[in-house]
Amino acid sequence: MKTKLTLTVEKDLIEQAKTIAHAQDTSVSSLVESFLSGLILKRKESFSQRWQGSFKQAPQPGRIGPASSLHR
Repeated sequence: MKTKLTLTVEKDLIEQAKTIAHAQDTSVSSLVESFLSGLILKRKESFSQRWQGSFKQAPQPGRIGPASSLHR
């Protein structure tokens, strides 16, 4: 069931949202609903799912490449 929600937002932001909504052939309400759904979905993901692929091993001083290349 859908219900109305009143928001107070900067006028410039509303105008930009309307422009985006028009370009995507949708409404500002649909954009807000999509955004909120994404936030809720993100909160339901596990810690590892949220951060997967975000970190890379830092290079270690004195190492030229992967350890496996040192033992050939």
